[in-house]
Amino acid sequence: MQIYLELFLVLGATCLIVFGGELYFFKVKEKVGMKDVEPLNSRLIIIVAIIFAALIVVSFFNFGRFGVVIPADVGQVGDFIGGLTNPVLSFLALLVLLRTTLIQTNEARKTTAFMARQQDIMEKEKFEATFFQLLDRLDNYCELHLRIKDDVAKIEVAKKIGRELFSKSEEFSKLGVREQIKKGAQHVESISDRDVYYAFVNRAVRVLRFINNSDLPMSWRRSFAALFKDTMYSHERIMLASYCFSNLKYARKLLRKWKVADSLKSHCYTSEVVERYYKNLPFPAPKNS
Repeated sequence: MQIYLELFLVLGATCLIVFGGELYFFKVKEKVGMKDVEPLNSRLIIIVAIIFAALIVVSFFNFGRFGVVIPADVGQVGDFIGGLTNPVLSFLALLVLLRTTLIQTNEARKTTAFMARQQDIMEKEKFEATFFQLLDRLDNYCELHLRIKDDVAKIEVAKKIGRELFSKSEEFSKLGVREQIKKGAQHVESISDRDVYYAFVNRAVRVLRFINNSDLPMSWRRSFAALFKDTMYSHERIMLASYCFSNLKYARKLLRKWKVADSLKSHCYTSEVVERYYKNLPFPAPKNS
């Protein structure tokens, strides 16, 4: 009867250890993502060791062989204690090792996240430095060449060019789609054949291309694109939108993507087709020319 009782206690202790270990794994895994994993408390380890040692002694004297003479049976006592404690202590050591590994993994994740944030900050600072340098060059160029008054018209150069560009907007809008594109391109070409115009468009497209090719999040790039849009006056945006639509396919796609030319008034576009393109509206039904 005693041997069955001892077997029952051994199996019960084993199941209790396994169940406790599973519960421990579950609790630790549940908390890893929410907060730091703390090391095991030293006092808790000492208390558990004392309780475990006391249980071993009680178990030995209650369920071991009666009439054991310790000096004569030291080897058997050692075998009993060693056989009982070694698996349990090895399992506890595994738990401690697991907790240590979790702590190290958690710290490594925190370090990786911190380095990623630092990298993002450096990338943004680098982007901002280059972006504002390009934007400043564009703004200075506009101040020197497009925002000064024309000697003949007595108005700003950009305003004069802009008015010339949309001067035939109503006339072209009465034509069919293909005719609008063809006539509009010829009209823009006759006005934009100036070094000042070319230089302005190149500087503006360079800034927009830099924004588009950046690896920054989309929300940040939209913010910089809005800043680029606000830097230019309305007639400068008319010049950019008109030239890019007729001559630079890639650039006109960027203007539409980043909504640089969608806020102009309807009469400010070269024709209705140009307006619908930049505002991403359906094209008009074909008309007879």
